[in-house]
Amino acid sequence: YTIYVSKEVKGLVERKIGISKNHSVLYNYVDDKFFRIKRDAYKHQKPIRIISVGNLRPEKNYEFIIENISKFKSNDIILDIYGVGALEKELQEIISLESITNINLMGASNCIDVELANYDLFLMASKYEGFGIALAEAMAVGMPVVVSDIRVFREVTNNEAIYFNLDNDGLHKVLCRVINNEFDISKVGIKMRDASKRYKKNLYIKNIEYIYNNHKPYK
Repeated sequence: YTIYVSKEVKGLVERKIGISKNHSVLYNYVDDKFFRIKRDAYKHQKPIRIISVGNLRPEKNYEFIIENISKFKSNDIILDIYGVGALEKELQEIISLESITNINLMGASNCIDVELANYDLFLMASKYEGFGIALAEAMAVGMPVVVSDIRVFREVTNNEAIYFNLDNDGLHKVLCRVINNEFDISKVGIKMRDASKRYKKNLYIKNIEYIYNNHKPYK
């Protein structure tokens, strides 16, 4: 019996390995502390404060993010990146060598739930993901999210986020629209919190208990 973290992973395994029976999709859960955070309503003011969270690995596409954010002035957009990983030194060198003043590597945080509430937007530009727990946590806080247009992010956000194509101008164009106040950002945040209710811990426990109580081991 196979348990998948998303429909996207289930489809991938079906296509690549051929497993098509005896399975369930069980989404990861978000810690209750994220749902307890109360955010102020979005106010369109500059600079727009953006947060990214995740391990500094190639699939997270941080070089792409830095390239796009660096096109803006620091009085328009500021980005803080929380996370550590193998690319930390390389990313810091890019920021330093190009004298980028509106992007900061913040390292690890033990209270990322509280940090999220201090920002206007959550940004993620992954090339691929199995689920995206950092995204789900931001949604639970009620963050308006701007994410790469990959299928698993469509699934996790219930098609209610702001999406951009992973081409040279996709993210830049979307952020220009954010600056020009062309999105109902507050409404996006409300939709994200509603969509995140699928990732509550109590629901996860009920679902996993159901799976174990109603399915015999595959023989």
